[in-house]
Amino acid sequence: MLSIHLIYPEYISDYVEMGVDLFLVPGELSAYTTRHLDVNEISSLKKAYPDKQFFVLVNGLYEQHELKQLQDYLKTLTTTGIDGLVFQDFGVLYEVKKNHYPFKLLYESMTLNTNHETLNALHHYGIDMAMVSREIPLTEQLSINDNAQLPLMIQVHGVSYMGSSKRHLLKHYGEALKKTMADEVYEIIANGSDYPCYIFEDERGTTIYSKKKIYMLDLLSHLKDFDYLYIETLFMDAHETLEVISMYADCLQALKNGRYAQYVKDYLPMLKKVSQPLERGFIEDKTIYHLEDVKRRDAGEQV
Repeated sequence: MLSIHLIYPEYISDYVEMGVDLFLVPGELSAYTTRHLDVNEISSLKKAYPDKQFFVLVNGLYEQHELKQLQDYLKTLTTTGIDGLVFQDFGVLYEVKKNHYPFKLLYESMTLNTNHETLNALHHYGIDMAMVSREIPLTEQLSINDNAQLPLMIQVHGVSYMGSSKRHLLKHYGEALKKTMADEVYEIIANGSDYPCYIFEDERGTTIYSKKKIYMLDLLSHLKDFDYLYIETLFMDAHETLEVISMYADCLQALKNGRYAQYVKDYLPMLKKVSQPLERGFIEDKTIYHLEDVKRRDAGEQV
């Protein structure tokens, strides 16, 4: 199934027509996103498309003083009819299970879902789905999918999460320079690097994403056994979002009718023009250290 981050809800009818089945919806307590929909907007989306799945991002790391707000928000979400939550804080898991809320739970830890054994153990404790880490090679992502006991989602296009801080780094930077930082997305390049990133700030802190977008349009035949293929639409404008989703949706359909090779040949040059800049991310890399290597190194053996 095709899933997306719903940054432009005004185009949802187009996304549905293209074949998007699951929407990750940014809500009032969402982290790492530039858009926030209120409960009424979320409820209206589900009522308009009851046969589609809507998972609200409750994906922050919440502190003790936020607990009451989190509890109230989860209770309110039960009135919207949404299908599930995207989370990483196990306090969310605890609250859902304690109150017997009907949400499916998609575990997205940003960088930690790198092996099937952890995911299978978490499935035992009530996690229904998980997003596979983007920071490992494709061969390892496929291995996780082969051995996991729960449905998995893999990102096939879009910017990559780089890091975050609960500190308001842009505000502090501006204060140090005696300069007012606008409430917008900035681009930064680290010293000694030519790798540009997006950085933005909200009430939850500061978040950094890569400017380059991973792409897997020509690898879909290898990914067909994943339950969900995810397009990260952050930092795409509405036109790019529609074009990218359309190409991936068409190629997924072409996989079913035996025309995938021709579609990729036609669409890949178009994708590279519409959605720039693109990269392969970590999918063609090789993991340097495995657990066995670490154990040998700790024992003084050569790795």
